[in-house]
Amino acid sequence: MGLRDPRSEDQARMSSTAQREAGRLSDAKSTARVVAAFVDRARAAQAAAEGYDQARVDELVTAAGWAIVHPEHNRRLAELAVRDTGLGNVADKIAKNRRKTIGLLADLAGAKSVGVIAELPELGITEIARPVGVVGALTPSTNPGATPANNIINALKGRNAIILAPSPKGHSTGALLVEYIHTELDRVGAPRDLVAQLPSPVTREMTFELMRQVDLVVATGSQTNVRAAYESGTPAIGVGAGNVVVIVDETADTADAAGKIAASKMFDHATSCSSENSIIVVGDAYEPMLAALQAAGGVRLDADERSRLAEAMFSNGKLVPQFTAQSAPSIAQRAGLARPELQRAGFLLVEETGTGAAHPFSGEKLSPVLTL
Repeated sequence: MGLRDPRSEDQARMSSTAQREAGRLSDAKSTARVVAAFVDRARAAQAAAEGYDQARVDELVTAAGWAIVHPEHNRRLAELAVRDTGLGNVADKIAKNRRKTIGLLADLAGAKSVGVIAELPELGITEIARPVGVVGALTPSTNPGATPANNIINALKGRNAIILAPSPKGHSTGALLVEYIHTELDRVGAPRDLVAQLPSPVTREMTFELMRQVDLVVATGSQTNVRAAYESGTPAIGVGAGNVVVIVDETADTADAAGKIAASKMFDHATSCSSENSIIVVGDAYEPMLAALQAAGGVRLDADERSRLAEAMFSNGKLVPQFTAQSAPSIAQRAGLARPELQRAGFLLVEETGTGAAHPFSGEKLSPVLTL
């Protein structure tokens, strides 16, 4: 029986480690090349757009807006988003895509983004707009149509090119949106590479590489993505968690307030970060406000139901993804809550006494669950 040579075993382990490291380096170089090809094409397109005058820029902006507002396009994008992400509902996504896009176009109408945009002679200041270059946009699965569409319109208004890095579930919606926008860019004679999306599957490594290579990062979504954007070494604008709190006191019209809060909370199953998450009710307004919220479609959970929902909906203080942007009856069912009233609820009402990690209902819930 031969003796083992420990040096041979060490060498084998070192060789295996080296092979794995070489594989990682090869993958990283391949990812960098893929992203660089997109960025190079975007830079060429942006160089062409940089010479556009204001009228030409505004034509681009209108074309991109029409790509999503077109009724048939809007419907298909909304249906695809709900089908592939499992989040929200079609009717509300159609309304959201239209309202957000029309609202943005109205805000940008008449706004100067080419050449001298302001002169302040009393301060000796002249403001001159120039493009930033290529924008990398990280977009969430909760709004896979409206968010990238608005990012694209804003980028084009500044004569920039933009490359989307969508969430995996939102990739198909983003791809269809880019297809529609390319058709509109063709119609107005602008380069298609002004707007692009990374190929599927969009890995974390590919997204990080995009952030390193572009000139500006716009990150919408998880705190992980926002932090990564700020740490990428590239100038970044981040939009993370939203946790809207509303204060209602004794002077409020409780019926009116409850109706508006309910509409916001139920819209697209609360996928918007501007949807109310909690209500602080002051003094004697509590009971009238509770009654008004129940009349507006809310169902109040008792202590046992609240405890069971918390146990199902949060894991180690973090929201369980399966509860995100689902209907109130679906949430109740997933938490094992069988009371018949919950199957007809527009939203669920939970009472809370504190804030912070020990009180998870005080945070963002991205679902039709409203904290009192």
